[in-house]
Amino acid sequence: MIKWYSADQHGSRFIQQKLEMASDEEKGMVFQEVLPHALTLMTDVFGNYVIQKVMSCIYLDYKAGKDLVTLFRSTSSD
Repeated sequence: MIKWYSADQHGSRFIQQKLEMASDEEKGMVFQEVLPHALTLMTDVFGNYVIQKVMSCIYLDYKAGKDLVTLFRSTSSD
């Protein structure tokens, strides 16, 4: 679902805004859903902004010392 919203101008902005206020669990869920479509979204006129925002959030969490590996494992659908 996020893939389709990311490729839309308004959907992309909405997702970016929500990521700024998202919990760690929500960020992990978005990351897991975006990851399989990253290549497509990186080349999309609006999707690339979502990818940039996701990467920015991950980087900021990493700098803050958060354990991202544990976060992403706990939100994956294995």
